Amino acid sequence: LSEANYKVVATVIGEASSNVIFGFGPSNKRLYARAKSDLYETLHNRLDLQDKSYALINITEDTTINYFTALYFKKTVIITADVIVFNK
Repeated sequence: LSEANYKVVATVIGEASSNVIFGFGPSNKRLYARAKSDLYETLHNRLDLQDKSYALINITEDTTINYFTALYFKKTVIITADVIVFNK
């Protein structure tokens, strides 16, 4: 990316949540995969990228845990990325 041959066109977010009870719930890997899948679904629903070269940059992953009791909590994974489209 030595020259400005691209434009930042959007920021997209993917999210996945799950309840964990007595330590039972989806693995971190599975929760991140669901959040990433949601991000791509959001990307393709929001933007028309047909026949365009694009990339996701500045990808961040955040995890929050909301405790209801010591043995019951909700875990949420949020993935955020900026979308750039390259000029032809």
